[in-house]
Amino acid sequence: MTRGPRSSRPEPKRPGKGRSPAVTVASLGTVFGSVRGILGIAGPLALIVGAVVVLVFPKLRGMGLSIFAFGGILLLVLVMLWLLRPHNGVARRRQRYGGTASIAVLALVGIVALVNLIFVNNNLLVDMTASRQFSLAPQTLGVLADRLTEPVTATAFFIEANDDQDPLEALLTQRMEQYLHEFTRRSGGKFSYRVVDPERYPDIANQKEVTSWPSVVFEDVANGKRQGVPATGNPEQDFLTAVLVVSGLDQKAVYLLDGYSSWSLTNTDADTREAIGFATQGIGGDNYAVKSLNLLQQPEIPDDASAVVVVAPNREMGAADAEALNSYLRRGGNLMVLLEPNPPQTWRDLLGRWGLDVLDGYVVDPASHVNGEPTTPLIEQDQYLAPAITPQMDVSFFPGLTPLGLLRPPEEMSGLVDLSVFAVVSDVSFATDDSERTSLAETDVVGSFIVGAMIEALGPVNEPLPAPGTTSPATVAVFGDADFISNRYFYAFSNGDLFLNVLNSMTGEEALVSVRPKPIVFREMAMTPQEFAFVRYTGWFFLPLLVAAAGTVAWWRRR
Repeated sequence: MTRGPRSSRPEPKRPGKGRSPAVTVASLGTVFGSVRGILGIAGPLALIVGAVVVLVFPKLRGMGLSIFAFGGILLLVLVMLWLLRPHNGVARRRQRYGGTASIAVLALVGIVALVNLIFVNNNLLVDMTASRQFSLAPQTLGVLADRLTEPVTATAFFIEANDDQDPLEALLTQRMEQYLHEFTRRSGGKFSYRVVDPERYPDIANQKEVTSWPSVVFEDVANGKRQGVPATGNPEQDFLTAVLVVSGLDQKAVYLLDGYSSWSLTNTDADTREAIGFATQGIGGDNYAVKSLNLLQQPEIPDDASAVVVVAPNREMGAADAEALNSYLRRGGNLMVLLEPNPPQTWRDLLGRWGLDVLDGYVVDPASHVNGEPTTPLIEQDQYLAPAITPQMDVSFFPGLTPLGLLRPPEEMSGLVDLSVFAVVSDVSFATDDSERTSLAETDVVGSFIVGAMIEALGPVNEPLPAPGTTSPATVAVFGDADFISNRYFYAFSNGDLFLNVLNSMTGEEALVSVRPKPIVFREMAMTPQEFAFVRYTGWFFLPLLVAAAGTVAWWRRR
């Protein structure tokens, strides 16, 4: 028995079969070939163009070097693609993976180098810090760009760097020169500087009356007025003050009342609680002339006082001093008082004349506080109530907050012009006389309470209105806490910005109300108990489960 001939029907394709490997390799080779062709033309062309720009146009040297570097990167990618050709025996699977990773790493390094080259050669700077601590403040930029009308020059007396130079002196010199460069770059040609080595050119130092260095002498080109700035750890503020002095631009004066508090007005130790040295520097950084005032030595408020600030008063005020402050307010003055719990009665009486009620005890806010500290209320963005004063505000917190309220409704305040409440604590807050107790007792006063407020009125709100045209509106601002602007907390979140914005609003400098760069980075995290629990359990459970799930998916796909 013989078998018949086999059928010539083509065997049907099995499911899952696609193109033949030869077709796939050929297609991949075509793609690689076209890419190599483009790179083979663009790479050498970029090298040639870059070299021509560098040689022929010296002013465009930065751009030429950037084009040249870009051409080199293209040629490097071309070489790597040639090694990865599918028909090349070297391009085994493992080598292809390694080559791809190498291309990615080299491309990343090349891109970073190219971007850095472009920025360096074209004088471009980007401050990547969260607090913008290497950027000039908006107030400084406003003076340099808008208010400066006549050219100002600066002569920096810095010795050349050497191995024997003191490290602190070298650091101060470098920082001062960086700010001089920024002043020049952002002034639109109205500010310039030069560096002189006083040891090599003592005649120039003698001409500028410089006897110590590092130091900088600012000079107005038109009137020849000079102002020297010695070595400083806060160059921006000191340089800006010198520019204002030599150019004749006016500075408003803010007086810090001394003699009623144990707090230091000038101490800048970052760990000191009862000191406001950073806040004093912040006031100066907003273009104010900061002065100290003791009413025992000078019984009247000076006429040039744009505002008077009182921090943590803990001593009773004499009748003559109270009359001096009241007389200043009757002239349309601006007074800011930052209280600590249970202040003296004379200060309560002064604020009471302007409609502000200062209660006893401490504020406890169970709903919104720094984790583990119920007596430190935390004010979040939705709790701010004065958009003109608190734009772009982050959170702020107030350790040991005094409960504040209003003595009467605003409609019953005579002579009231405006009332601004900055922020309030939550409705479940209460005032207690025991700072260690965090649970509500029968004797406690239930909130909500005011964190800070500002009242503008023609006179004391509990007195008859003065005759029209005989007085100017006075402004009284009060905060229930002074700790939030202490050195320990001034640069934390928006604490310092809130204080300075209120001061600027009082003095009519609304243009200065902004979020300022912070020279000291404060990295402590303040969280409510709910936020703390979320972070804790996310780290404990969510992230490990996410990693396990990713590993399971990878194992399943490779199986």
